[in-house]
Amino acid sequence: MRKPATYTTAKLWVKGRSKAYTDSGKYRYYAAVIASAGGKCVKYQGTTRDTRVDFREAKGGRSSWGNCG
Repeated sequence: MRKPATYTTAKLWVKGRSKAYTDSGKYRYYAAVIASAGGKCVKYQGTTRDTRVDFREAKGGRSSWGNCG
């Protein structure tokens, strides 16, 4: 049985840059974002939403600047 796709988003903010790097869509496994951030602090967020039943959402990440260096 194939795993159904869910709506998934990954976001990455690099301190000092004006935009978030984002990947979103219906994925069976994960969304991914890559950015060069050597010597910078970052924030990140991921969400996934069940598209089969009630659209419940799960999310997590880092809302403050961290992982610096």
